[in-house]
Formats: sequence, C-alpha cells, structure tokens
Amino acid sequence: MKAVTSHRDSYRPDIDGLRAIAVLSVALFHAGLPFPGGFVGVDIFFVISGFLINGMLAAELVGKGKINLSNFFARRVRRLMPAFALVMLATLALSAWLMFPQELPRLGKSAVAAAFLTANIHFLNYTGGYFDPSTDLMPLLHTWTLSVEEQYYLAWPLLMVLAYKLPFARRKPESKMFALLWTILFISLAASLVMTRQHQPSAFYLTPYRAWEFALGGLINHFQPRLAKLGPLQGNGLFAIGLFGVIVSLFWIDDVAAYPGALALIPTIGAAAIIASGASSAAGWPRAVLGVKPLVWIGLVSYPWYLWHWPLLALARAYSLGVRDTLRDSAIVLGALVLAALTYRLVERPVRFRRPRFLPSVRATLWAGVGTMLVVGFTASAVIEFGKWKQTRSIDQAIDASDLGAAVRLAKCQPGASVDLGDCALGPSGAPLEILAWGDSHADQLSPALSDYAGQRNLRVLMRVFPTCPPLLGAVPVKRTEALLACGKQNDLVIDELRRLVGQGQVKGVILGGRWNDYLGEQSTNPGEILSWSLADDWEKLQGKPQRYRLGEAPLDHAGSVATLTRSLRRTLLALSALDVRVLILAPVPELYFNGPQCLYLRSSAECTVPRAKVEARRHAAMASIREASSGLANVRVLDPIDRFCDQDKCYTEQGGMIFYTDHDHISPKKAVALLSDLKPYLRWLDERRDPNRVPAAR
Repeated sequence: MKAVTSHRDSYRPDIDGLRAIAVLSVALFHAGLPFPGGFVGVDIFFVISGFLINGMLAAELVGKGKINLSNFFARRVRRLMPAFALVMLATLALSAWLMFPQELPRLGKSAVAAAFLTANIHFLNYTGGYFDPSTDLMPLLHTWTLSVEEQYYLAWPLLMVLAYKLPFARRKPESKMFALLWTILFISLAASLVMTRQHQPSAFYLTPYRAWEFALGGLINHFQPRLAKLGPLQGNGLFAIGLFGVIVSLFWIDDVAAYPGALALIPTIGAAAIIASGASSAAGWPRAVLGVKPLVWIGLVSYPWYLWHWPLLALARAYSLGVRDTLRDSAIVLGALVLAALTYRLVERPVRFRRPRFLPSVRATLWAGVGTMLVVGFTASAVIEFGKWKQTRSIDQAIDASDLGAAVRLAKCQPGASVDLGDCALGPSGAPLEILAWGDSHADQLSPALSDYAGQRNLRVLMRVFPTCPPLLGAVPVKRTEALLACGKQNDLVIDELRRLVGQGQVKGVILGGRWNDYLGEQSTNPGEILSWSLADDWEKLQGKPQRYRLGEAPLDHAGSVATLTRSLRRTLLALSALDVRVLILAPVPELYFNGPQCLYLRSSAECTVPRAKVEARRHAAMASIREASSGLANVRVLDPIDRFCDQDKCYTEQGGMIFYTDHDHISPKKAVALLSDLKPYLRWLDERRDPNRVPAAR
C-alpha cells in the first residue's frame, strides 16, 4: 500500500455535504418529521470522524514516525470545547429556570458525565434505552455521541503508535495500521451483533460496539490512493450505491428495529461508499450533489447545530409537560440552526483558527480544556444543589408525594428474600403472615395503605414486587427486541414460594397489581411516544433465541397483547384458585398524560386534569381483559378505584390540598392511605376466610 493521504491534503466539500445529510437526518427525526431512521445520522458522523481522524494521525505517524498527542488533543479542544461549553452552560441555566426541580439533580449528573466524557455510560445506566419515552425530556441526552467519539479519540492514537512500534512480520507502518483497522472492525462488529441481541442499549451506547464504524471510515482513508484511480462510471456508481443505502436507512429503519446490529451496516457502508466515491477526481456526482453551497454551509455548522437542537427541544417539551408538537419542534430546530450559525461564526471559528490570547500554546490549550470541564462540572453541581433547595422551598407538597421506600422494595423484595425483611413484610414483626401483594410498581404503590392496615389488624403483608413485571404466569413484557425473561422466572418463583407458604398455613389472600394498560402494545400516555410494552406468551421458548416477532405486529400488536393478558391472567388466577387462596385484583388507576407534580408546579390545579372519557378509553381493553379472565371464579374480586380520582367529567391531579400522583401514573403515599377506606372490606375478606358476612360483592 502506498503512502497514507491526509484529509488536509485537499478540501472535500462533499464531506461537509455528507455531514449536512447526517445532521439534517438527526434534527428532523428529533423534530418528529417523517424520517423514522433519522437517528442513523449518528452512524454517518462516526464514519466521517473515522475517515478524517485516521487520515490526520496516519499521515503524521508515517511522515514523522510518531504522533504528537499533545498537539492532537489540543486541536480537539479548540475544535470541540468552545461550542460545547457554551451550549452546556446555557442549557444548565435554562433548565434551572424551566425544569421541574426534582429533575435538576438528574440533569446535573448528566452534565457532569458529559463534561468528563462518560455521557454514553451515564445514559445507558439511567435510561431504558435511547428510544425510551423518558429521554424526550433529558436535555443532554445527545452528548452520548460526543463521549463515544472522544473515547475513541483517546484510544485510537495509542493503538496506532503501538501497532507502528510492533515489529511483527517486518511490515510497513501503513500495513500495520491497515491490519489494525481490519482487526478493530471485525472484532467490534461481531461484538455489536451479539450485544444487540443480548442487550440492545449497551450495543447502542458503548464505544466498543461502535468502534467498527470509525474503523470503517479509517479503512476508506487507507484506500484513497486506489480510489483516486476510479473512472467516472465506477466513482459515480459507488456514489449512487452509497446514497441509496443512506436514503433507505432514513425511511426503512425505525426505532423499533434491532439497532445497531446488522442494520447499522446499511448507513455506514452507504456513508463509506459516498466518501470513497469522492476520492475519485473523475467522479462528478459527489461534488455536484453534496458540494452545493447550502449543504456545505449546513455541514460547516453541523456540530453547533447538533449541540443546540436537542436541549431546546427537550426543554420545550418539558415545559409543555412532555407533549410533542411537530410544528413547534420544527420551528425550534430551525431556531437552533440560527444559533448554530452564530456559534460557528462568533465562537467556534475564532477559537479554532485564530488562537486567542488565552490559548497561546498547546499546553495552555490543554489546561483550558481541563478548566472548561471543571467549570461545567462545578456549574452542574450548583444546579444539583439549586434543585434540592428549590424542592424544599417551592414544592413541599410535591416532594411529600414521593415514597423513598418504594425503590427499596422494588430492589429487594424478590422471591427468597426473608419474609421478616422490614421493607418486604409490612406489619408488626412476628405477626401472622396473611396476605401477599404481587406485581409491578403498581402493586407496590399501595404499600402505605397496606402497612397501616397490617398494623391495625396485627398481621403482615408480604411484598413481592418487581419493576415492569406484571403478575402473569407464562407471559413477559417485550419492547423492541428486549423480552424481560427475568419476569417469567420471577413469577414462577413467586408461585412456588406461595405454594410453600400456603402449605405452612400462611397467606390466606393475594393482591395482584400491575400497570395493566402499559403491556398492551398501545400508544403511551405521552402524546407522540412510541408503543408501550407488548406481551409475549410462553416466555421459556424465547430463551436463547433471537426475537422472532416485531413489536406492533401480530402477535405483539395490541390485539395479540390483550389476548395474552387475558390468557396469562386467567392462568395465574386458576393457579391461585388451586391453592385455595382468595384474590383481589387492583384495576388500573387513572393515568395522566403528564407528570402530575410537574404540572402542578407549572400550572394551576384546574389545568392539571384529564377528561374521564380519555382515561376510560385508555383503560377499556385492560378492564375488559381483567373481567374476562376473572369471570366465574368465586375466589376473585376486582377493586376499581377510579371514582376516588375522577368525577363524572374529569380526573384530577390534586384536590383539597392532596396531590394524587408522584408522576404520570403512580399514586402518592397520601393518596394510597386515603384509599384504605375502600380497600378495607376487600382486605378483611382476604384475611378472614371464615366470615362470609365480610365478603364484598364483586365489582
């Protein structure tokens, strides 16, 4: 192979045009316009970065026999840090003013992670995945891509130097780096394919599973001497194939696909083909299509546009209580483009090319980068403390609506946990164990009421609650390619434990609680959100196999999920009937279409209501399924609490100074205790089997 060509040897306007395609894809996707695969713009950016950065470093390494890492990182600081710092500080300031105080600590932690180049790891740990509806309201979610790039930039120069110095096979330096790129590509791609099946969010967020995309761009740089010899037919044909791949990605791939996985090959190979075609001087299409001035200009401001557009969208949605509005969001994206142009002209270019007085040397630049990271980190810490202070000063009632014990129970109260564990066995220590509460967080939310009842009756209630795990034997929730197989195992363990306890003369009644609405493959409560969880039956058959079905399509569509809910709930009730225990099913509580305390913080109580008809429509399928599954079973009762939240026309977030909710759908501890008067007849029926006069009529 001949000498490596640096990306600086000649300016490539088509590269900036490709950048424009990438950032337009992402921005329009985020605005809610019909580009279902717009998120693949990130993959295109990674290929471009691999091409340019490898060209820069390889030319230096081959030409000088070493890489000046200080100079390289100083260039990165001048290129990336000024706009990044401006947007971060502006976002933190706007968020402190606009966001719900309870959200500020979470925002501050994400800002610290972004400043110290670990945002991708942070969002992997604190979200349900990039496409989770909750991420709509996270102003710094987009910084995960910057962390991936910077982590790669930290590792790649060191790997290049190591490969250059290793004396294997007496190969030329270019050949060693060429082999290194192929090695990274194959290992990283293989790992990505496997991890996408095992844990899609990790494959999406983490650098080791994305490194192959940078390596692909680097390989195109190494092939430039050969690509330069392509004729017009070959070069233009390569461009057409690449552009077709990118366009197909934008309209065919969507956010329920198993991504990145094998699908990521389409936009990345497409981007690589476009870059490769532009290396041929005989190919006119790359410059004719991508080299037009509007696209080149957008490409030049793509970095600040990417930085600005998402925080503004997230903050607007947060202020609007999570509602997406395509017209508003499109206007925000255009406004972000104006801010990007100003940032590029007034901040990015002066610092990058004119070297202001405070950056006279490489060392000063590096220290300025460290200082900027610390400033952002300290500002984020201040926002965290401000949020805590504002909580205690401004929304005492909203904070009082939180239940700190819930997180403990959801983490610890699994089968096998001691029945004497305080957070898992409500009631006096040593009292008889009479009732078991089984389900997801919607079973746990009644814990304050159950605890009061257990104290009054001198008995214990055993909590067996797990996040996003409805109490359904044989069925598990599925979202995209992720089937929560652990839920199936947990529920099997619960029924086994229950058999043992009943055999020991304990547990006379069982409470089943779940967010039943959320497992039916319907649109979520927040307008514009993706499909909710669906239900898959026979979960054991899914173990160790790739997902055979597509979310939203039979059997994981709404109708299929309703049928699975009915079938699996009936299966559960029959298993409990066989144990001769009584069962109380908690019907779905009314769900809001916004965060309740956040609405009360931003709006009046009168504005924080939902039409009852809308609530009933959302509950209709789940209620019908519960009634069908429980029909004919004398040991089953259903408690529907809707009248304690709604009048004939509206459902409320707050009444008489009591906040009903802690978020969209979980009721507050005070509201749970207030429901005890409705619960008591059913609970006494559960724990007093021999008193027929206490059996409430079925609802």
